Amino acid sequence: MVVSRSNFSDYSMQHYIFDHQTVFETNEWGIPEPVSGVEVSPSVIDFILVPLLVFDVDGHRVGYGKGFYDRFFALCPLETQRVGLSFLIQSNESRIEMNTMLY
Repeated sequence: MVVSRSNFSDYSMQHYIFDHQTVFETNEWGIPEPVSGVEVSPSVIDFILVPLLVFDVDGHRVGYGKGFYDRFFALCPLETQRVGLSFLIQSNESRIEMNTMLY
């Protein structure tokens, strides 16, 4: 299992092995992130849990607009499984227009 840290200078994510020695610090948005550790390449990650802000009936999602996960997904193998986590109240019965990338 790996955990991620967001880099706001280039909107990338770094991924670290999660074990009993992993040290976390809370970032300015209140999200615990690993301080350091053994870094893992996205090319070997085969399953991702993705926090969802809003999603539609086709499985499209809306994030916070910085493109962190879009950039991360582009570095992962095509067969990497992605599972979104949300509350049902976050679903949108209409379709989200997906013709523009925001980053």
